[in-house]
Amino acid sequence: MKGKNRLFLNCVVVFFLLQTSAVWASQRVELWCKASSDGKIFIDVAIKDPEIKGLIVKATIPQKRRLISSTPKVRHFKDGVLKWFIETRGRNEVKIEAHLDGAISDEELHVEAMFKVPGKTGLMTVEAKTR
Repeated sequence: MKGKNRLFLNCVVVFFLLQTSAVWASQRVELWCKASSDGKIFIDVAIKDPEIKGLIVKATIPQKRRLISSTPKVRHFKDGVLKWFIETRGRNEVKIEAHLDGAISDEELHVEAMFKVPGKTGLMTVEAKTR
């Protein structure tokens, strides 16, 4: 019985740590996305922590769609995954706009941002909310 209780307690602690790290990450960066009917994707990133020096923004779209243009320039595009590497020093907000060859719905668009916080190991991840 002691082994089962210890396992349960370990699972609860791990779940709590995962939840608090996600909340902690979302307090530093807010991410919003919107897909329009004319094939444009709008991504807004609000940076609340001045210690964040850079972001990796990753958007997943259906593989049948192709990228026409993007502001800022896409650094990686393969298998329906677009990636932007953005330096954020001195910026509170980043706006990304991408134009695809056809319309997609908000449900088909999945966007997340990853960033490094000084003093912590690994990358923090925040998923986008749709507008």
